[in-house]
Amino acid sequence: VARITGGTPGLYLINLKDGERTFSYWRNAAAAKQLAADADHLRRTVESADVVYFSGITLAILASAHDVDTFLAELRRAKASGKLVVFDPNIRPRLWADKDVMLQTISNGARAATLVMPSFDDEAAHFGDADVEATINRYSALGVTNIVVKDGANGATLDFAGTRCHAPAVQSAK
Repeated sequence: VARITGGTPGLYLINLKDGERTFSYWRNAAAAKQLAADADHLRRTVESADVVYFSGITLAILASAHDVDTFLAELRRAKASGKLVVFDPNIRPRLWADKDVMLQTISNGARAATLVMPSFDDEAAHFGDADVEATINRYSALGVTNIVVKDGANGATLDFAGTRCHAPAVQSAK
């Protein structure tokens, strides 16, 4: 943990009306934006971890393109050393100033991961994937060997080094 003078937690509020959610955010001063500002601290933190988990939101909120590059370099290093690096693209366009930068950065995040867990609806909406197979093929082409595509009520499709299976969604007991 790094203590950032003047930093605050990122906060959000979910409003629920007639079954629909709306979100309000307060994250401009969030300390998390400086996650990669101190490259030495980041390296020590990643080296001490057994598993590194990050999301597209992590990439979107970093303070600068340089910080994104620093962060992804450390993740690639962790992956090369055999660590489990898990990436959930969790695509949130409102966090990005440019769609092309968003898509390229999400793809670069996937290249740095050993396991990618995209949500099909996000992938279809932003990358134009026609089906779960297209999502798996696109991430495989980026060099990702372990992929879990979450597809809501349709369950999840797992592809681990080309071995594929489907896990159906299960209704929760009320």
